[in-house]
Amino acid sequence: MILEITRYLSLNDAIKAFSTNILPIIRNSGRKVHITDPSDAFMKIILGKLNPEQIVSVQFNAEQPCSDINLTSSTIFDKVTSMSLLNLQRTDEIIMYKAYFPNLTRVSLSYDNEIGLKSLDAMLYGLETRIKRLKLLCGGVLCTHYDTYERNILRTGNYSLDYFSIDISHFPVISTNQCSKQYDSCFLMMVTDFIKNMRNIRHVRLITNKFYLEKLLNIHEWRSLAYACNELKTVVLRVLGSLLNKAQVKEKQLEIQKALDNVREKIQFKVVFN
Repeated sequence: MILEITRYLSLNDAIKAFSTNILPIIRNSGRKVHITDPSDAFMKIILGKLNPEQIVSVQFNAEQPCSDINLTSSTIFDKVTSMSLLNLQRTDEIIMYKAYFPNLTRVSLSYDNEIGLKSLDAMLYGLETRIKRLKLLCGGVLCTHYDTYERNILRTGNYSLDYFSIDISHFPVISTNQCSKQYDSCFLMMVTDFIKNMRNIRHVRLITNKFYLEKLLNIHEWRSLAYACNELKTVVLRVLGSLLNKAQVKEKQLEIQKALDNVREKIQFKVVFN
């Protein structure tokens, strides 16, 4: 029963709930674990009490000073494949974090508010080739239509990422700023521009709530993405919340699918409901 409960907890929370007596049980079970904010005190508790291959995911609060984060015993992180960063402001700092994780393949970024996607450019282009998946959770994206140069500038691009997910479903208001050009699909335009710099992207997933779905069903933007990303295979819009007009949404889905088929075969566009 204890092992079943800890399946849904970080290692930090499991220790708080059951004390350090849980560590031998987890070690003997071989259970993979997730750690949040590995402080000096916490690392002293777990070092030597778990097998390094059991720690596969780590989360940092990027607002916390780096000096407060204990990464000196980095060998325990050799098998970590997933890293999450909360409210990362200086994207160049991701280089410092990922240097301690030689087998990192996934990066997740979470923000409490809206973000400017162009501010993530340095991070995007600096990701190493072994990192294949990027996830982003935020309250929306800042409009850059006031600056034509910034939106249309062509950069070198990232050639390693094959999966990108952006989640805006947890926020009641998708965007608090107004698009300078009054584009109804401003958010989608900013996102597809960002994705176009992922030159070998294969899978795109966008998670939203039902109140913003209509603005994401823009045929032009999805067709433009298909032209720019030659390896694109799947696009999934996951919608949280019940809808009364599912039939209309499905009809729009078929229209977008047909438009993508005219660009290149074998790109699957799906709208799924939860």
